[in-house]
Amino acid sequence: MSYNYDILSVIRKYSLPIHDRLNGIGISRNLKQGNLDKKSYLDWLIVTYQFTRGYETIMQAGPIEREVIEFAPDDLCITALENDIHQIDPSLDITERIELPKIKSQYHSIIPVYTLLGSLMGTQVIYNHVRKLQPDLPTTYLEAMLLHKSKWPMFKSYLSALSIDLPEDELGAYTKIFWNSIYRAYQKVYK
Repeated sequence: MSYNYDILSVIRKYSLPIHDRLNGIGISRNLKQGNLDKKSYLDWLIVTYQFTRGYETIMQAGPIEREVIEFAPDDLCITALENDIHQIDPSLDITERIELPKIKSQYHSIIPVYTLLGSLMGTQVIYNHVRKLQPDLPTTYLEAMLLHKSKWPMFKSYLSALSIDLPEDELGAYTKIFWNSIYRAYQKVYK
């Protein structure tokens, strides 16, 4: 059975309250206050790394909506992320992954990609602030991610044309669980 609803609106509806809470902690809070320090930026890079590794784990375990993979940033981004972290703190051992909820339906795989691509808007903001407030900090990861900006509108178009076999409330429930996992990870880093 195919359901007819606006996938993007459902994802936004269920992720927005958690997204708003994320904007109140960590690097988002610092940027709103007009400041950015090395620790805040490093913490953000670490959580981003942990999310990316968690993302890889659940996407490899599947099941996934095959076309969704085309929109994901490439491996150069994770390498750039690792390099930036080690450039700031060479002794840091970064192996932890955010424990993200397993994908039980191929349509659940839309949520991690939505989250990753949607973060590109924040990436641009962070990049601008780092260049202005902390120009000596490495930005290779941010620059690598920004090369994927054109994928966001293409992904949104893809979602608007997608016929989905999952009830709206199930997609919404997975979205909420997924975003809450990210929020808990941020809370650990930004105590």
